[in-house]
This record gives sequence, structure tokens and C-alpha cells, in this order.
Amino acid sequence: MGPISRLTPAVVLQMRSLKVVYEHDGSDTELDNFTISIRRHQQPPTHFRSRPRDVIVAVRPINDEPPRLTLAAPLEAWSGDVTPLSRKSLTAEDADSGPEALWFIVTHGPTNGHLARVDRHSKPISNFTQLDIDNGLVVFVHGGSYFSSLLTYLALDKTRRFRISFQ
Repeated sequence: MGPISRLTPAVVLQMRSLKVVYEHDGSDTELDNFTISIRRHQQPPTHFRSRPRDVIVAVRPINDEPPRLTLAAPLEAWSGDVTPLSRKSLTAEDADSGPEALWFIVTHGPTNGHLARVDRHSKPISNFTQLDIDNGLVVFVHGGSYFSSLLTYLALDKTRRFRISFQ
């Protein structure tokens, strides 16, 4: 590769006029490069070629991966008890988003109790993040019935959604 340098105004104009196009491969890399040189075509041929120059490309990542959900183990709660949600019972992962950006939105239920923040058991919540679960901030407050409870929710990042129910 040649030394990194500024491109000439002619090359920039050609790139802007789409005579030179960069196409990213879709990977999650944030930095790429290519080498460019210019050759003059004239009659008679002069075989003039510029020195190769490296072009550094800063790639803006996009959020294109949907959240993946893992329901490893059912949440077990004693009648009338307060039970923390954990990664064992509810986990969403996304290659493009951290746990603070993965939201759970409760769309129905739970049928025999409610979800709450660990410091406010009496106030039901309908949304929380994976980071909240990881930090032990979300609890299931069982309503006292001996029957299992059904919960339906959406798991989403800023662009993708996934709907699921669990008992």
C-alpha cells in the first residue's frame, strides 16, 4: 500500500459523480481502505500512472440484527412471593445493541401478579431493559393464585421487534 495522502480534486469529483463507487461488504467493521491510482488514456498512449494512494473509509454501522431471545428456564415463584427476573429466565441478545438498548414491552399480563422494579413492588411496570434484568432490578410480584401466570411481551431494539409469550 502507498502512503496515505489527500486525494486530488479530480479524483474527488470522479468519486462524487459516481465514477468511483465504494461498496461495503456488510460486515460489522468500522474501518476499511482501498488503494487507488489514476491512469491517463490518450492518443498516442503515454502510459502515465499516478502513484498508488490509500483511501481510508470510516464505515457507519447500522443496526440490522434482530434481538435473539433465550428462555432457558421457567421463572418459579412461591404463591404471594416477590421473585427477581434473571438471565436464566429471560435473556435478549443483539450483536448490534448493548443490554441497555434491548427493551422488553409487556403487551399482556402477567395474569397472576405483576412485574415491578425491585425498589417499588407495589407499582406495576410494563417496560424494562435487558440491563435492568442483568442488574436484578426487575421482579415478578406473584398475586397469590396457585395457577401459573402468562406473560406476553415484545423484545425490541431501535429497529427490530420480536414477540413472545411465556408461562
